[in-house]
Amino acid sequence: MSNLITEFTPFEYLLIAAANAYGKDKLLFEERIQFMKENGRNLARLVETADDKPLFTRALIELENIQKGNLSSGFMSGLDGTASGLQMLACMSGCIRTATNVG
Repeated sequence: MSNLITEFTPFEYLLIAAANAYGKDKLLFEERIQFMKENGRNLARLVETADDKPLFTRALIELENIQKGNLSSGFMSGLDGTASGLQMLACMSGCIRTATNVG
């Protein structure tokens, strides 16, 4: 059986959270990561068009801290749920079929 859960690095989770704050929360996680990487040199210019400007700015500060070598962070990365109740039930019951169907 193949691994059904994609694992991301802490840095990638930060990119996902930043993309969420920008307004890309409907994209796949991989697409959110790609959006951030494609705009890497222009992220500060995107602040004004972000859906959640304060959270996007905070994520950019964390990205800058990581680039400076500060890997200690208190940033809370929020991820979206597609069917949160069913996702929790799938985790608690170990039902792979349900987990696959609800992300």
